[in-house]
Parts: sequence; C-alpha cells; structure tokens
Amino acid sequence: MRFIKSFSMTFSSTILLTIFGIFNNIIITRQIGVVDRGKYSVIMNFIMIIALVLGEGIKRSNTIIVGQNKNYLTNLTSKTLTISFLFLVLLWLVFNLTNFFDFFLVNISNNLILIAIISIGLYIFWQSLQALFLGLQEIKLFNLLLISTISITLIINAIGITFFNFRLNEIMLSYLFASFITSILGFFYVKNIGQKIVSHKKVSLNQIINLGGKSTLSGLSSFVIVRGGIFFSNFYLDPKQTGLYSIALLFFEIIQKIPNTLGTLVLSRTANDSAKTDSKNIAKLIRIMFLVNFIFVILLVFLGKLVIVLLFGKAFNNSYSIILYMLPAFFLIGPSSVIHGFYMGKGYPQKIIILNVICGLLTLGLLFIFTEEYGINFVASVSSIIITIWTIVLILFFKIDTKFKGSEILFPSKQDFMYLLNEIKTLFKRMK
Repeated sequence: MRFIKSFSMTFSSTILLTIFGIFNNIIITRQIGVVDRGKYSVIMNFIMIIALVLGEGIKRSNTIIVGQNKNYLTNLTSKTLTISFLFLVLLWLVFNLTNFFDFFLVNISNNLILIAIISIGLYIFWQSLQALFLGLQEIKLFNLLLISTISITLIINAIGITFFNFRLNEIMLSYLFASFITSILGFFYVKNIGQKIVSHKKVSLNQIINLGGKSTLSGLSSFVIVRGGIFFSNFYLDPKQTGLYSIALLFFEIIQKIPNTLGTLVLSRTANDSAKTDSKNIAKLIRIMFLVNFIFVILLVFLGKLVIVLLFGKAFNNSYSIILYMLPAFFLIGPSSVIHGFYMGKGYPQKIIILNVICGLLTLGLLFIFTEEYGINFVASVSSIIITIWTIVLILFFKIDTKFKGSEILFPSKQDFMYLLNEIKTLFKRMK
C-alpha cells in the first residue's frame, strides 16, 4: 500500500514536472529561436551527461546504503558535499588547462561552458541529496527537490523573458540560480533529519564505488542511446538541426516519465525491505505501457505537427518529420524501461550491463560514421533501431527469467485496459 501511495505521489509530481518543463521549453524556444534552441539543448544535455558520469554512482549508492541503515546519513551527506566540490574543481581545471570543452562543445561560448560547469557541481549535489531522501522513504522531500529546480527556473524565465528580454546567457544563469536554491533546500532538510538520528556510522569510499560503478556504466550507455544524437548533430551538422531534433527529444522525454517513475520507486522499495518485485505485476505494467505508448504514438502521428507549430512556432515545423523517424522508439521505450527498472531493482545483473554497453557502443559507432553523410533523420532513425534491439533482448531476458509466455508480456488484454482506466480514476481522486 505504501508503494502505491508513493507511486501516486511521485507520479503526481512527475505530471507537474512535465507541465512546468513543457511551459519552460515553450517560452525559452519562442524567445531564442531555432539556432539558440540547439545550443541550449547541447548545454543542458552536456550538464546531464557529465553529471551522470561523475554523479550517478553517488546517487545510486546513497539510496541503497542509507536505505539499508539510516545511521549512515550524516557521513554520506558530508561525503556527497566533498565529492561534489572536488568534481567542480576538477571540471574547472579541465576548462582552464585544456581545450577539451572547445572540441566537445562546438559553437558554444566560454561563458556558457563556465555556467554549465558550475551547474554540474550543483546538479550532482542536489540529486545525490534527493537520492538520500529516496533511500529514507521521505517521498515528500524527494518530490520537493524533483520539482523545485524546474519551478524556480520557470518563474525566473517567465519574468525575465516578459520584462527583461532574457536571451540564452540569462536563461542559463536562471537555471544555475535554481540549482543553487535547490541545493540549499536539500542540504537544510537532510541536516534536519540527521539531527534526529542518535547513532552515526561511517561509510567507506569503496562501498560507494562498488555500488555505484555498475549503475554509472549502465546509465551512461542508456544516455548515449537516447541523447547521443544531440552532440553528433551539433558537431557534424549545425545548431539549427540540433534545435529541431531537440523538440523531438522533448516529446520523447514526456512518454519516458512514467516508466522512469516506476523504476525509481522499485529501486527504493528494493533498497528498503529487500522485497521481491512481483513479476506478474511487472508483466502487467509492461502490457499497460505498450497500450499507453500505442495511444501516444497514434496521437502524435495525427496531431504532432499541429501541436509543434502551436507550442513552438512554424520555425520548428520540420521537427515533425524527425518525430516520424523516432516512432518505433516512442512506442517501445515505455515497456523496455519497465523491464530495465525491474533488473535495476535486482542490482543490475551482468547481462543487463553487457546489453546496455553493446547498445551504447553501437549507437556511438553508427552516429560517428553516418551522421555527417545522412543528416538529422538518420540520427533519429538510430534511436529507433537501437531501442528496438534493446527492447527485444530485454523482453527475451524477462521471458526466460520469469517463464512467462510471449503473449503474457506483449499483448494487452481487456482487463489491462479496465485496470488502466480504474488507476487513472483513482489517481485523480487522490490528487483532489
């Protein structure tokens, strides 16, 4: 019952996060245009990928370690602050002593790169604190940090664009400020919880590295599969093409929110009570995600162009053709993410790590060889091809491990449809 309540709360927050994110993207995109939209997407994805490489291990290990014993909280908080600061210093040194960022972030000014570097340190810090709340089952605080950054950013951007004609530099500074406020909030709440804990234990750095290593490798591979195209389109093509592609990714993120919410809470539940996730319920979730994604794809085919022009303007009209090349990825990402979340809750079996790495390397190879010759539609096609392969193999793994028939995993039933309707009704009642 607590898991369902936590899911309802987190799913409600995810809806708010999605709505705020859409509005933020709309006002930013209409203000800065196609070219700067491409630069903005490159910068934000750069923040995410570097934070993932450096901070994913801390996040996952924080959740698991504090979930097993809350007496580690104070020491984990101190280590999180220290590690985040050291990463910030490391990135600053790389920025000043090498040309790495000039090569990696073509068409991006040094001012924007510096803002991104500081944002990365803050992003790692507040997300690692958020992971502590998840391990402690403090779902309200977890969700507070989830929506605080985007809500603060949206308010500042709305005021700044309306009254002060914010451009790309000011928009990135607003994100930096929001990340700083979120970090302060997270630290305040963690410190408040820590004061109530009588006994304190120390955690070794080896524990953090061992628990976080597999998660980092798997997360990085998943990032490359979904978002690698942003960097290759910016490097081989131009910011305009990247801007068009970023709108297609924005729709992709929306459909990915639900399984990501489930995967996060499955991890939390596993870390806290070592409960074995009911594979029958996972199979039901997979079938329901097939149904939900099918409906989303149909709506996207018939209404996608209208929605893009209405929200972002005629300049982004060509994003629709990119979306069409990504339709298989749109359809499959939900079910595959549920299965991936199932294995994440089991501590990332080796076969899942190997699958993610192979798919990530295959994505990099295809984008590196063919992006310049075949253009942005090919970049979108790579996502569909790789996610199709990824999904097929994940379904085979799940089928073998659970002994389910293929039809029990793939084909939604009338009961699934009715279950989905009832859950939606129940969710709206709880939200009221």
